[in-house]
Amino acid sequence: MRVRIKHWASENIWYILAFALPFVVAAVAFICQGMWPFGDRGITIIDSYHQYVPFFSELQYKWRHFDSLLYSWNGGLGMNFWAVIAYYLASPLNLLLLVFPKSMVMECFSLIYFIKIGLAGLSFAYFIRKRFDHYGFAITVFGCCYALSSFVIGYAWNIMWLDCIVMFPMVMLGIHRLIQEGRGWLYGASLALCIFTNYYIAIMICIFSCMYLLVEVICERSAGVTAKIRRIVGFAGYSLMAGAFGAVMLIPTAYALMSSQSASSSFPT
Repeated sequence: MRVRIKHWASENIWYILAFALPFVVAAVAFICQGMWPFGDRGITIIDSYHQYVPFFSELQYKWRHFDSLLYSWNGGLGMNFWAVIAYYLASPLNLLLLVFPKSMVMECFSLIYFIKIGLAGLSFAYFIRKRFDHYGFAITVFGCCYALSSFVIGYAWNIMWLDCIVMFPMVMLGIHRLIQEGRGWLYGASLALCIFTNYYIAIMICIFSCMYLLVEVICERSAGVTAKIRRIVGFAGYSLMAGAFGAVMLIPTAYALMSSQSASSSFPT
């Protein structure tokens, strides 16, 4: 068993480092900044302190008490909690809340951030490996650059956006495979997960996907015009399937937003 683990680790060392290095760098940065338990500071600022962590606490309570996820009485005079989940709480990693006690919700928030940073590095490293058929130190370097980019660091407190950042390289790889090989399941599944976890960042990913599709179509010289048209139609089909999967979040949230005051406001002239 130990030999198998060593063999697996040696074969996947650059993937492991692509996950571990951003994770460790972020953790060391927290320590240097005096983050708890190494100081009296925390990652949560602005909205994450006033909204995200309280939402985490409410989700933890509902899971542990088998309470309804559709509505909550613990905000104002009550609120549509499913719409809150759709934007803030749909990440699969939030299941870690079941492991942490109520008093350590903020620590769980930080750990989830570290894990997402690591997964972003791993995801981009995998994209580089498969897209450019290269495996070595370079994929770790580019994975770390992606995971520790200015966007990720600058918006670290918007932890709910990071799931889409993790899945974004898989969306690009899925589009590449769809145009090159006609296989679109990776694109459809990745985009569906983006829409499910956070529809806001998924909007930007959908726009980028349309532009990146054109790049892949233009760069693909081995396929004929008919094959390219067939794969573009496949792209549209997989996109619709991803949207249909995310509809369980999108439709209830759209109705919730339509009933808010901002829905009736007009763009300033």
